[in-house]
Amino acid sequence: MPKTHPFSTQIAGAYYRDSAAQTALAEADRDTAVQLVPEPDNPYDSNAIAVYVERYVETFDEDDVYQNEPIIETQLHQVGYIPRNHCENVLVMLPTLTRMYIENSTLHLVYTDPTSV
Repeated sequence: MPKTHPFSTQIAGAYYRDSAAQTALAEADRDTAVQLVPEPDNPYDSNAIAVYVERYVETFDEDDVYQNEPIIETQLHQVGYIPRNHCENVLVMLPTLTRMYIENSTLHLVYTDPTSV
């Protein structure tokens, strides 16, 4: 059975995101869905990897005065990037990731090494 390995990194650029993205990052925990999206066409870094998190928001339909239940809306927010000095390694890890989560603005990845037993 391949061994798993942990990897952690701060999320770069979170400070420059809008307030909704900053809130999504602040609320992220071990159960928050995380997506890593390579950006090969990024003009600043062809190895850039954007970090997105899902956030669930309850809303009410303003036109339906009889609505008793909120509508649960899923929002996807880009909260930052993998730091430039880790992008190449994370690109290699992507196919073998087994778990991703965020805690205290730190991205935690768990990946397998198919060559280890």
